[in-house]
Amino acid sequence: MSNPPMKVDAGRPTAWTYFAQVGFLLALLALFTAIGAGFGARFERWHFRTGFSLLQYGALGGAAAAVISLIALVGLRRRGTRGEMTIALLGFAIGITIFAIPLQWMMTARQVPPIHDITTDPPDQAFDKALAAARSSGWKLVDARKEEGRIEATDTTFWFGFKDDIVVRITPADPGSRIDVRSVSRVGKSDVGTNARRIQKYLRKLEKS
Repeated sequence: MSNPPMKVDAGRPTAWTYFAQVGFLLALLALFTAIGAGFGARFERWHFRTGFSLLQYGALGGAAAAVISLIALVGLRRRGTRGEMTIALLGFAIGITIFAIPLQWMMTARQVPPIHDITTDPPDQAFDKALAAARSSGWKLVDARKEEGRIEATDTTFWFGFKDDIVVRITPADPGSRIDVRSVSRVGKSDVGTNARRIQKYLRKLEKS
């Protein structure tokens, strides 16, 4: 007499289920590590170099989570439940994002040269517009000398709380005025494009004024 075929319990977790769970939990850990890395430095809970190290660990954890979750997705593609597939997809999406963002910063990191704009406004009027744009940008004004055509300010980055120094110079040009803007980070060898984005946003405000 032949034995009846064995029934597989569809609700029973498989090895791929555990892979999905591990990948998702690791992705969450990497996410909290990366977020905490910057805000811990901003609120002076630790040195910014410690924050960079934590960010690196978060990125590596994100990469590992993405790999584990991808393996789980492959294993679950036939018999996995919708919930298991969702957990694996979330683990992959979160993990690859946490890994990709610092990688993108590293690839775009560069020193930003002075950026300038030409306006037809006379120097006095150009200075007033430049000063108004600096104030509306939320910068902390350090010095503003109309007779010298010079504005100095600082800006604080959102995540790590870095202080960046900004100098705006207004000089006569034919016709109108020339506005030179430089934004320099106080820490690190590169600003990962933060200063360039700040200057471009500032110049767009000037164009609209």
